[in-house]
Amino acid sequence: MVVYDLNSLEELNQVVEATIESKDPLIIDFWSDEGPKCKVILPLFTEISDKAPKNFKYYKIDVKKHLDVAKEFNIELTPTFILFKDGKKLDDSIGASPHVLEHLVRTGDYWALYGKYGIPPY
Repeated sequence: MVVYDLNSLEELNQVVEATIESKDPLIIDFWSDEGPKCKVILPLFTEISDKAPKNFKYYKIDVKKHLDVAKEFNIELTPTFILFKDGKKLDDSIGASPHVLEHLVRTGDYWALYGKYGIPPY
């Protein structure tokens, strides 16, 4: 899988809104090119995207270059990963923890399988 770059708040909102129709989970990495933790976790994020279910979509956006995005999504620390499904935020993870990031993917996978049947993941 590929981790796609987002380049504006408008583009990000379009991608999130597209999950309403597609029903596919989406994880966005709100990162900064200046953050050392962001640079460390980005290769793992890419690796996880390669191993995850094919219905997942992966994106990243540099919040230092797009301050309006940081403000809109209340991003105070980077990296922050947010899981979206059906146009809504389901879960998030702040920091560069591989285990927490993998949990976020598993949560999205569960929703992809069972959420459409109305069964909550917990």
